[in-house]
Amino acid sequence: MACACFEPSAPLSWKLWPGRYRPPLGRPYRGLCRAKPGEAFEPDGNLLTTACNIGYARSACSRVPASAPDAVRLSLKSRGEVRWSLERGHYPVAGGMVGRGVPTGQGAVLDSQVEAYLRSCEDAQEPSGLLGE
Repeated sequence: MACACFEPSAPLSWKLWPGRYRPPLGRPYRGLCRAKPGEAFEPDGNLLTTACNIGYARSACSRVPASAPDAVRLSLKSRGEVRWSLERGHYPVAGGMVGRGVPTGQGAVLDSQVEAYLRSCEDAQEPSGLLGE
């Protein structure tokens, strides 16, 4: 799960990722916080690893509005197809399935998370794998 306000833009080095578990978007990302309309805030390494890439960030980040979903859950349905779910209080409040390049209808932030997740899944299929940096 990732924060519903986090728009991933580029992979974050695994060296900055705590532990060796797989992050919800498949790999850690740097990106922009879109919690406040019209404002693009670039979170630092600490927020990226404790809130943006993880979800349920309200307790770690004051920028997340009370009305925002708590997290985005993504799972690979088949090659190039992703099932997505927006969660609030650990319950789904919206969901669907999309393919590469198909908008979710929920906005650019979720669309960018879907694309980042698909790229991560494809990278994981490469012989070097995601941890081969």
